[in-house]
Amino acid sequence: MTVPDEIVLPATDTEYEAWIGAHPHDYVINIPKPEGGVMYWHRADCDHIRPDESLRFVEGQRIKACSLDPGALASWVKTQPQPLKYCITCRDKWRSEQMHTRRTSE
Repeated sequence: MTVPDEIVLPATDTEYEAWIGAHPHDYVINIPKPEGGVMYWHRADCDHIRPDESLRFVEGQRIKACSLDPGALASWVKTQPQPLKYCITCRDKWRSEQMHTRRTSE
């Protein structure tokens, strides 16, 4: 899997936890392994992908592609064979934040 420099693929759960801890407002693609299934786009602060000490996040059945750059992540996703869906929770949170920003700037 060729990955641009702007994307991080943590090799261990510890590396993944450190990355999302340092970048809570950035982006994570949750990818099933082996290939197959659906990839999901999340914000790093999404509860669906936050470690809780009982699950394996990258050492198990999933890979996490992490990035500060949503454009680089979107371009890379297009090279992958799996379909991409957006986490509904993350999408709704983003929309709510956008509406709040618009209201406060008017």
